[in-house]
Amino acid sequence: MTSQNRQIVRPPNIFSQYKSLVAGYPSKKRSVEIAVAKDLVKILRDKRPLNRVDVAELLGQSYGKYGYVAAALSKVLLTDTSWLVRVCAAESIGLKKYYQSAPALRKALNDKHQVVRGYSAEAMARVGSALASKYIVRRLQVEHSSYAKLKMYAALYDLGEKKVFPDIIKMLKNTQKAVRTNTAAILMDRVDKRNAELISSCLVEALRRESEPYIRRIFRGYLKELEDVHCKRDIRIK
Repeated sequence: MTSQNRQIVRPPNIFSQYKSLVAGYPSKKRSVEIAVAKDLVKILRDKRPLNRVDVAELLGQSYGKYGYVAAALSKVLLTDTSWLVRVCAAESIGLKKYYQSAPALRKALNDKHQVVRGYSAEAMARVGSALASKYIVRRLQVEHSSYAKLKMYAALYDLGEKKVFPDIIKMLKNTQKAVRTNTAAILMDRVDKRNAELISSCLVEALRRESEPYIRRIFRGYLKELEDVHCKRDIRIK
């Protein structure tokens, strides 16, 4: 999870060191990856939250797939004091599909921060753990955050629960701006030939209701993408 507005202090030389070592010794790539991953795991204990954010994020993008990394990310997800670090840990677990982290993800569905709960549900869908749908549905019964609900609906949809699609669509009418924009993004991430027409119609209606200029620009961009890539008919935008 990145933000253009925050300054990140990169872990000293580790990322650049990895790239140069792999380039110089391609035959030893795996051994280099293991060494760098171990160094990164150590930085997950750094006192500076932004360093921990950066490392938790990097571990989901590269450095192979290792059990000790899964264990470290699981611990961070459940114990780190920064919600942003916990979010990045959940996201990396999902990207790497660490099935052994499923118990930590289930516990994180009850995290005190709504974004962590949402990303944990999303990671559960990616991991595809047994009974994932059951735990997400159970959490939804007591969930109060619209943002977390949206992420959980999206996770259920990815797990094959297509009946929640109308629940996702309804979020386009949510009073929270961030929820409306995230709903549109989630729909675009899941658009295909079967639902493109429906999503475009819903976005057109959402655009007509929307009063915020920047959200209108986002919706227009998505509609243009749908028209160019997925929809044969012209989309009339007012």
